[in-house]
Amino acid sequence: MKQRVITFITLVSMFFQVNAVSKAAPVTQKGEAAIITKMTQKLAVAEKAFKLAPKDSVVKGEYIRKSMALANYVLDAQYLSPKEKYPRSLRLYRAVLKVDPKNKDAKLKRDTIERIYKQMGRPIPK
Repeated sequence: MKQRVITFITLVSMFFQVNAVSKAAPVTQKGEAAIITKMTQKLAVAEKAFKLAPKDSVVKGEYIRKSMALANYVLDAQYLSPKEKYPRSLRLYRAVLKVDPKNKDAKLKRDTIERIYKQMGRPIPK
């Protein structure tokens, strides 16, 4: 009886693992571009709201979350070249730091990208 319970639990956990993996379909270049476009549009809306109400903490938080989400997605984008992804994500991290100078994640990623440029002997994008 005990062995059957363990086997059942093992099978259930394997099902959920396989099911989770099978649902994560690989992103195509076209799909990635569509995701970036959609995220950019959502960020534009959040940015507009933030400019209208910069003191509103909820609006500010939403702007930061959307900026970080896009910056992280662009940085990890599979189909963007380094010439596209690093400057764009760097600008987004800097924008977050203007609004939230204590944002550790944005600071760490900005510093990492800048360090990569320095190590390559290339100018850091503005």
